[in-house]
Amino acid sequence: MREKNEVEDAETKDTDQKGISKLRLFLCYLLAAAFGLFVMYAIGSPAAAGINFLMGYSGDQEWSWFTFYQWVGFGTLVILFTVYLGNKWRASEDDIKAGVTDFSNPFYDPDFEPGTYALQRKYQHLRREYMKTQLYLQRVIRNGKATHEKLFEIQESLHVFIRHHDNANRLLGSASFLLKNGERDRFVDSMLHSVLNECTTILQRDYNDKSIALYQVDGEHLAMRSYSRISAESAATRKFTKGEGFAGSVWESNEPTIELSIDVENDSRFQGILRPKHGFKSILGLPISIGDDVLGVLCLQCERENGFTQEDLRAVTFYANCCSLILLYDKLSLEGRGS
Repeated sequence: MREKNEVEDAETKDTDQKGISKLRLFLCYLLAAAFGLFVMYAIGSPAAAGINFLMGYSGDQEWSWFTFYQWVGFGTLVILFTVYLGNKWRASEDDIKAGVTDFSNPFYDPDFEPGTYALQRKYQHLRREYMKTQLYLQRVIRNGKATHEKLFEIQESLHVFIRHHDNANRLLGSASFLLKNGERDRFVDSMLHSVLNECTTILQRDYNDKSIALYQVDGEHLAMRSYSRISAESAATRKFTKGEGFAGSVWESNEPTIELSIDVENDSRFQGILRPKHGFKSILGLPISIGDDVLGVLCLQCERENGFTQEDLRAVTFYANCCSLILLYDKLSLEGRGS
């Protein structure tokens, strides 16, 4: 019984909607006709007066077939304008334009398809949706590229972090083994060499053209204590006073320094006998210090410009601190033996 009532209510509701739809349909075309007549009267009266004046017609002219065709054309124009305007109101949900103001459109019928106008409207709608989709797709592509780059940076940072962790484990293991087995005589040199080798593996721009050198303060000079990928001649002859050359300037300032593009022509730190022998183009330097007491300078060289980053500087600081502990251990050991 309940289902039957629901069916009857639905049918009644559908009938009411059809009655309202017919009424709205009638009012739509009636209003379109009235509006069309008003427009044609407003435009046609001045036009007719002008045509009568140019053709010499007067108000007393008798009816003719020409006048008949005028009325036929006028009626046809009214019908066409009425159908066009009514179809447009039924097909578009935009407000009705009335010159001075706009009215909400009560005649919009989403199921109405007035031939080519409907196709054009659908085309315009699909074109707008396509443009929106294209813009969204371009935005997604840009965001995807940015996300990919960010993920790649994170991946590289994680690789560096993992290598850094493994390096630290190896260094601590080596130090424990050397001290436990009484290898104190070669502890310092062995550990410094290991630290320098491990240090070059944690750089973000992991080019295979980097060299590293550890300079130790020896009186009034910096002398090379340990190195990797440095010629024996350079290791034996490269010495700097405080403020001299790049290493000497780091010693003097006691501040980390990065030069991403070495200017050998205008930078006094790289001129004359201080000019790089192997043509490296970027350099990173960190003081090996405990407070204000500088024990040495750690320098990394790269044969390319922009070979280092600020992230490299932070990572290398750990190995510089390792060197400072080893050099301090060496200094205290020598003082303890009275050397």
